[in-house]
This record gives sequence, C-alpha cells and structure tokens, in this order.
Amino acid sequence: MGKALGRGTWARSWLVRDESGREVVARVTLGAADLGEDSRDAIEACRRIAQEQEKLLREPEATWLPRLDGTLVAPDGSPVLLLPRYSASLEQKLDDGTRLAEIVRLLNRVAEVLDHASVKGMGHGNLRPSNIFLDARGDPVLADPLTPTAASGPAAWRR
Repeated sequence: MGKALGRGTWARSWLVRDESGREVVARVTLGAADLGEDSRDAIEACRRIAQEQEKLLREPEATWLPRLDGTLVAPDGSPVLLLPRYSASLEQKLDDGTRLAEIVRLLNRVAEVLDHASVKGMGHGNLRPSNIFLDARGDPVLADPLTPTAASGPAAWRR
C-alpha cells in the first residue's frame, strides 16, 4: 500500500502501483480495526457496499462512473476495488481557486451526465466536490455512487 488518500463511510482509499507501475486507487472496505471488534454488522454492510459498487462499475452504460480496473480480496476476506487515479477533482479545482467560469462549465457537464444517467434509470445520490473527477479528456467522472446498502445508512447497519 502506498499513500492514504482518505476514509469514507464504508472504505479507505489508498494510492498503489499496479504491476506495470501505473498508479491506481485501492478502495479497501472498513474492518474491525476501523469500526471495532463488536461491529460485525457494520463490517458486513461495508463489504456489501463494495460488492454493490463493483456491480455498478461494471455496467457498460454507466460511462459516467469510474472504470473498474480490477478487484482483490484482502487477507481478512474484505473486497478491494481497484480504480483509476484521476488527476483532478472538483474539490481540488475549488481549493486551487479555479476561475468561476470554468467551475460553472464543469458543473454544467456534470448536470448533463446526471441527466443522461437518469434517462437510463441510474442516479448518484452521494454527489459532492470530492466525488467529481475529470478524466484525461476533461469529462466528469462521478465516483462513489450510492448503493442500496449505503442508502440505508450506518444506523441501519447495526442490529
């Protein structure tokens, strides 16, 4: 594992290098070290979310989601999603003081992507600046789509 990139509701993200030396992002589900030994239900929910996201990221019509580069299984049995590393996010552009006109153009493109996705019966549900990336062509990619288990919320993961 390389540099830690962050922690979300159900996973930690790490920067890693694949066999060819290319940098990818590994989304590793949260486990007992993160949630506590008595959090078996929450740990299982995190694993279900990873499986649900894997299925979404494999949908050919979900061109607005990151491409799934692969999957692994961690030593504790947790699923790991391997995703591309994008060079910029909306959050980074806002932090860097990007001109308002460029931000508005990007948000218009995001709205177009979401409209296209909704026509196909898909939505996002977890949209925020840190989940909006730009691919090599400058097209928006919306990371961390909301899944049924994630939508139920952490309170529902505990019995």
